[in-house]
Amino acid sequence: DVRLAMRKDDFTYEIVVCDGGSADGSREWLAAQKDIVLVGKRTLDGAVDANNHAYLVSRGEYVLTLNDDCRLLGSPRRLIKMLRDECNDLGQIALRFNHEGRGMINSVHTGAPSIYGNYSLTHRRLTNLVAYIQGGYWSPVYYTYGGDVELSMWIWALGLPAGVSDEQIEAA
Repeated sequence: DVRLAMRKDDFTYEIVVCDGGSADGSREWLAAQKDIVLVGKRTLDGAVDANNHAYLVSRGEYVLTLNDDCRLLGSPRRLIKMLRDECNDLGQIALRFNHEGRGMINSVHTGAPSIYGNYSLTHRRLTNLVAYIQGGYWSPVYYTYGGDVELSMWIWALGLPAGVSDEQIEAA
């Protein structure tokens, strides 16, 4: 899993990848990249565990969560600007994912409609609070799926809804 964390001042970024034991040469390729921080666990323990490990070593003020099989079709800078400057009452920016040519966004209903971010940008101050509450950036009670929804629901429960960006993710 991939974690892209950025500081707001100069939009520098770090790319953190948690490798769960790849045997296809990608681990070696990642290790040779100067702009990637590799968390080399060597065991496949699920996306939630990988996200939590990547989050622990990332340092940015903003955290953009992506999966290993997708790419951002847009600008991380625009997302940060949206969260920081334009939407002070939002806790998270959910990114649309391209599904059969449509920009999809997910929502769940727990008394009131709430968007959740499969792929999202959050502020570290808020994600640190959620991690403290639930024991990880993504709740460790999940294995592969559910951590993204749980993060979004905690942000919503703290009174900060998610907004939706026009930026999209394209999944492989």
